[in-house]
Amino acid sequence: MTRALALLVTAVLLQPGILPAAAQTQDEAAVLREAYAFITEYALRAPDPSALLSRAIASVQVVAPAASAANSTPVLSGRESEDLEAVASYVAAIVRAVPARQAELVLSAALRGMIAELADPLAAIFLPVTFARYMEELRGEHGVADLVVRKKPTFSRPADEELLAELGETCDAVVTAIGD
Repeated sequence: MTRALALLVTAVLLQPGILPAAAQTQDEAAVLREAYAFITEYALRAPDPSALLSRAIASVQVVAPAASAANSTPVLSGRESEDLEAVASYVAAIVRAVPARQAELVLSAALRGMIAELADPLAAIFLPVTFARYMEELRGEHGVADLVVRKKPTFSRPADEELLAELGETCDAVVTAIGD
C-alpha cells in the first residue's frame, strides 16, 4: 500500500473546479460569507467588521476596475449581517461581470483583502495555483508518493473517527491547514 501525505484542510480552501459554472455566483457569495465567519471567529484579535468588508470591496475594485465601476459599491451601514450580505452580493455581481478566466481572481482578491486587514503575518489563503505548486513541490522535493486532501465538514469540530481512521491507514504524515 502506498503511503501518502495528507493535507487535512479545516479552513476555507479554494480548489480548482470547486464551483460549477451554473452555481458560481451563489457559491462565491457563500465562500465569502464562510470566510468572513471563519475570520471573525478565529482571528487572534477581534477584527473590525466594517474594515474587513471595506478591504474586500477595495481589493475587488483593484483587480476588476471596469466591472466594479459598472456595479454599485455597497455602502456599509454598520449592521454586520446586512453589510456582509451586501458585500457578498457585490462580489458575486463582479464575478458574473468579468470573463470566466478572471472570476477566481476577483474572489481571491476579496478573501486576500480580508486576510490582509488582519495584519497577521501567519494568516493566509491558498489559491488554486499556489496550492497546486505547493503540492508539486512536496511531490518533487520531498519524495512524497501521493497527496490526499480532505476537508472536515465544519472547522469548529474535531475530525470524525472515520476520517481519522482513513488517514491513519493511508498516510505516513498529516499536515493541517489550521490547528484547533
